[in-house]
Amino acid sequence: MHSTTTDAPRPFLAYIVGHDTPEWLESLLGHAGLEVRPCRTAAEALSRIEDEHSELLIERQRGRSSGFPSFVVYGPSGNPTTEVEGSYPGLIPICSITRATEAAQLRASVAHAVAWSRRRRAVDRASDARRRWRRQERVQRDTREFDLALADFQMAYQPIVDGQGRLLGHEALMRPRTGGLTSPAAMLERAERLGRIPELTRVILRKVALDAHRLAGLLFVNLHFMDLMEDHLVDPRLGLVHIAHRVILEVTETTGDMDPALVKARLGALRHAGYRLAIDDLGAGGSTLARLNHMRPEIVKLDKTLTRSIQSSASAQHLVRAIVRYCEQVGSSVVAEGVETPAEQRVLTELGCRYLQGYLLGEPASLLPDVREVG
Repeated sequence: MHSTTTDAPRPFLAYIVGHDTPEWLESLLGHAGLEVRPCRTAAEALSRIEDEHSELLIERQRGRSSGFPSFVVYGPSGNPTTEVEGSYPGLIPICSITRATEAAQLRASVAHAVAWSRRRRAVDRASDARRRWRRQERVQRDTREFDLALADFQMAYQPIVDGQGRLLGHEALMRPRTGGLTSPAAMLERAERLGRIPELTRVILRKVALDAHRLAGLLFVNLHFMDLMEDHLVDPRLGLVHIAHRVILEVTETTGDMDPALVKARLGALRHAGYRLAIDDLGAGGSTLARLNHMRPEIVKLDKTLTRSIQSSASAQHLVRAIVRYCEQVGSSVVAEGVETPAEQRVLTELGCRYLQGYLLGEPASLLPDVREVG
């Protein structure tokens, strides 16, 4: 006759914090079926807790008189990120223990807390699965929309002129038409979220290179900071490098978390290829003059927020005047963006802004299809 054995349930482990654990507490925990593990500090106990379903932390209740000791039992919360005030991550107070606590009562409290934790974890796992499914659905939908927009967006070109209206060049701007993305900002945000900035940039560069022969003056092309790590700006297959002498690469003030030395090296390589550089949206970030001094761009484009307040704000006028003076000293030309009224044009010109851009001076416009492309 063969005897059968079953594995005994794993005992609850009780990590007791402190050096002076009373004998009555150890006895009570033992009668309740808890295996005692002494620890000098709560940090040590937390570092040893591995199974959130069956391990407890016990420490003397704070603020209680030493003559009437009471201990708090912390058990699993069911969520490792949960942190109750006065508790520990992933743990919540289950009950308090005194000399009057019955072993059966303690065991019942611990068992109830652990069972609740396991139910909570099961619910969380189901919720996580649903969230993952919804996230996957959202990524697939976003990808479909982006693919449609990428295949169909147009480029529009806005003129940049001097104070007498003479043309300096055009800024190339995205104009999405399909795919649920209704603005350049929305398309850029989607490309960032999907990790497809390099792909979007390659399409833009190819379109600008194809349009270049029909546009007079310089071509201003916006550059995402992620593009600094790519080689498509010097890829002869995309065409733009062949007309690099006409291209101004607009780099925003914020170049992500990139190493400034690396940024400087990459920009130097682009200059070596024939490109010139512009800082875009100067005045919108927090490191304005430091970035300007570091990059030494050929063109500085003032953010439209400065233009909007230039008539009524003395501080904006002082700032623009200071930027213009600095740029004159280092050999950079200033373009004021977002000019929409004659008064803004007049004040900015008086402050020394050599070039202007905005709806007052010319709206972005798409080019008609090239006969050679259609044929």
